Amino acid sequence: MRGDLTIRKTKTASGATAVQVVRHEGKQRIVIKHIGSTRDPTQLAALIVQAEDYAEAHRVQPNLFVQTPIESLDLTRTSLERVTHIFARDALLLCAARCGLGLLPALYQDLALMRIIEPASKLRTVQLLEQYFNIGYAERTVYRQLPKLLAYQETIELAAIETARQDLQECFSLVLYDVTTLYFESFKEYDFQRPGFSKDNKPQQPQIVIGLITTRSGFPVMHEVFEGNTFEGHTMLKILRRFEQRVGPTKPIIVADAAMLSKANMLHSLCDKLLKSL
Repeated sequence: MRGDLTIRKTKTASGATAVQVVRHEGKQRIVIKHIGSTRDPTQLAALIVQAEDYAEAHRVQPNLFVQTPIESLDLTRTSLERVTHIFARDALLLCAARCGLGLLPALYQDLALMRIIEPASKLRTVQLLEQYFNIGYAERTVYRQLPKLLAYQETIELAAIETARQDLQECFSLVLYDVTTLYFESFKEYDFQRPGFSKDNKPQQPQIVIGLITTRSGFPVMHEVFEGNTFEGHTMLKILRRFEQRVGPTKPIIVADAAMLSKANMLHSLCDKLLKSL
């Protein structure tokens, strides 16, 4: 009994994968057309498409349903010249402007966007900005300007809150709060960098504690940095008070770990509410 055409993949003696169009007659398998062989997955997909096209054109019984051909591109003779992130940077700059951050100094925007495009150290980031976008910053200038970013904290927080309110339709009836730790590859303490309870299992190395408030959908709107030996339960009230100042009259439900909802925190929170009602 004569069968119709099918596609066969088989390993060759050299370890490549061969693609063939075959027909089964009884227990015999007859190779009608040898399409080719390759070790490359991309080229293999292209060979399978060629085999399917050949089989469809030579079948005795055509398919009842017309199939949409799969577009394929043979990349075996192509080469990668360079990688460009220009479109990504342009798109992210537009997003920053849409979120109210377009007036920040260019250095701060570039450093932030490169954390999305290709995360690296500050020194490497400066090199990548020069390599990808022909934007030059002196390393000394970068480190000198970073502390001045604190002056823009209120601007950034208000922009995040307004973006959540306008674009995400957030009314701040419920917010999420949590902390994490960032450790430093050093054993010497500096300012806020203190050994403490480490979420990275690095108890001997200095760290900082970061508290973060997000909307119910996870959109970050505010953060605060604390000394590395600060108990996470002692971080909550400070940032929540500033959050209320930024957002305005609201009584959000705060979702946080049980360790932060101590009696002292709840008592302080209750006292704050009573003072505001006077």
